[in-house]
Amino acid sequence: MGFKDFTVFNQALLGKQVWRFLQRPNYLVSQVFKARYFPSFSIWEATAKSNASYVWKSILWGRNLVAKGMRWRVGDGSSVSIYNSRWIPRFLK
Repeated sequence: MGFKDFTVFNQALLGKQVWRFLQRPNYLVSQVFKARYFPSFSIWEATAKSNASYVWKSILWGRNLVAKGMRWRVGDGSSVSIYNSRWIPRFLK
């Protein structure tokens, strides 16, 4: 296929799966991962526990790539947290 760096390609595919979790929360795979790894919060707040599967840890690695390319829109302001939201994108870690 002509891929030069399989690590980058793999992370991109894992990021695509994260995007599917966000865009298609009613899919079975999205519901299974949510129930298992982040039942009471969003995928952005999820962490890898010591007993997490290799697949979940890999998906979190893909999430980092998605987070680098995302921007947050305020909209009507109803979900804005003045104290907890990151206001300046370049200071995101």
